Amino acid sequence: MSRLPFLIGKYLLLDLQLLDLINIFTMKNFLKILVLVFLPFLFLTCTTDSDDPADPVDPDPINVGELLWTFNIGVEGKHSSGDPAIAADGTIYITSAGDLVSWKPAKICAINPDGTLKWKSGEIDHVGTGKICVGSDGTIYVVGYTTLYAINPADGSFKWQMQPHAYQISYLTIGNDGTLFVATVGTGSYRRAVVAITSEGQLKWIKDPAGFGSPYAHHLTVGKDGTLYTYWPIWSDVLGRYVRMIQALDPETGIQIWATEEMPLDFSDPRGMAIAEDGNIILSIDKGQISDSNRLLKINASTGAILWNKEAITGFPSIAPNGDILIFGFNAGLYCYSPSGDERWSAGNNLSGIHGITIDSEGKIYVAGGESTYGGNNQCFNTDGSLAWATYLEINGAECPAIANDGIIYIIGNGDKLYAVQGDKPLATNGWPRANYNNSNSRNASY
Repeated sequence: MSRLPFLIGKYLLLDLQLLDLINIFTMKNFLKILVLVFLPFLFLTCTTDSDDPADPVDPDPINVGELLWTFNIGVEGKHSSGDPAIAADGTIYITSAGDLVSWKPAKICAINPDGTLKWKSGEIDHVGTGKICVGSDGTIYVVGYTTLYAINPADGSFKWQMQPHAYQISYLTIGNDGTLFVATVGTGSYRRAVVAITSEGQLKWIKDPAGFGSPYAHHLTVGKDGTLYTYWPIWSDVLGRYVRMIQALDPETGIQIWATEEMPLDFSDPRGMAIAEDGNIILSIDKGQISDSNRLLKINASTGAILWNKEAITGFPSIAPNGDILIFGFNAGLYCYSPSGDERWSAGNNLSGIHGITIDSEGKIYVAGGESTYGGNNQCFNTDGSLAWATYLEINGAECPAIANDGIIYIIGNGDKLYAVQGDKPLATNGWPRANYNNSNSRNASY
């Protein structure tokens, strides 16, 4: 009996030690479980947020529509022209247009995403069109009055300059292999042609199907398979005059692949061309001598056959991720058409002129233009045509806004200004979300 308390105490001590071991084992395993279960979530959380401006993010900001900053260009030009372009690193490129009357040169400005100046290029010849296109390697291509320029993105220096036979040029686009396509324009004895130029600035080919004295080419666009499409005039022996039509050109040689029929496309002026998700062509044109209304057409990209031809407002078409076609008509507001060309809805917004439309990844629609009493002239519409928000900026013209991967909208304004406004989402990655397709202004459905 005398050893019983000792034995009881000994066993109690062993029990307590065993419990401690169990607790330690359990705690270690519990910690292991915590590490195994929650470490992947911690890794995903850390790696999902990216500071790389080339990666689209989901900003979901609370200050949508707020003016973030204004950049004053402050160079020799009287105004800016052309649509802004955005490079993969977030740099914004705009043209400070010169003065054609006094033959004052223009410059290209590179602006950082925080609104500070990165660099100004050397002088480009006169006002030109201000069209900017960013190549896959970051090279900036810009159309002057008679000269095509290639600019180094690091410092704004010129890589090369090229004059396509000293003719006025316009309608810049870029091919799948980096070939640059421009159309020469002008009146009188100027030569109208489509010109292909290598990425090194060497002449590749010239296509002049209409000859001298004809109207000029319009709206060069590259399809999903690399085919070059142009709205081009061809002489009609039946009508005794030029008629406009779509031509498909081989990008390597400039040889015609097909042309649409004459009569259905005998309209006075094309407004814009876009490539649908199925690769076919959407064309908006003004009424002409045969038609009594503006038209919206869909054309088979492989054959040139007209798939449908419907009455519609005229303007620069953009295509939403769901396939809807959006057009801002001349002083007529915003119109939405189904993928089959039937009107879905329209929204008057008191903006004057013709404006390019930009569409974000959620399908919201952005348009900016002249004076408005519709809550502002920088406007965002929902997919059903209702106004999401609007702000007023000093802007006037038909430039198409650009939307960066962080959702910030860049708009060219009056008096050599660039505005940065907080938007909702990044630019859409499918459809045809801008008049020039993407932030590079490539007008190439696969570039």
